[in-house]
Amino acid sequence: MNLLFCGTAERALADTQLHNTVKMAYLDPPYNTGRKFAQYSDSSPLKDWLDMLERTLTGVRSTLTEDGSVFVHLDDRYIHRVRCLMDDVFGDRNYVGTMIWEKKNRGSFLHAHLADEQRLFA
Repeated sequence: MNLLFCGTAERALADTQLHNTVKMAYLDPPYNTGRKFAQYSDSSPLKDWLDMLERTLTGVRSTLTEDGSVFVHLDDRYIHRVRCLMDDVFGDRNYVGTMIWEKKNRGSFLHAHLADEQRLFA
């Protein structure tokens, strides 16, 4: 069965039937940019934002199967902090990699190159 939850993670994670059933979770949390949008304010004190994300990741961990994966979609502003949170929640031995795409002015959705972390820091 495939499910797509659109809304807050708190609402989706309240479904106790998901425990140990999720093969892949994709999270697109607020980026905490400091901007205000029509749907929400993207401005929280950093500690509150990290606490929210830690609660979400901990909830996601309980839904994952033993071989499940989690992807978190973020910009590069706080990715280093989120990586530390994910290491705490999932264990650093479970880290696989970081995918980075190059933002371009023209459409390039068929672009075949995704950066490899080793090449970025070599």
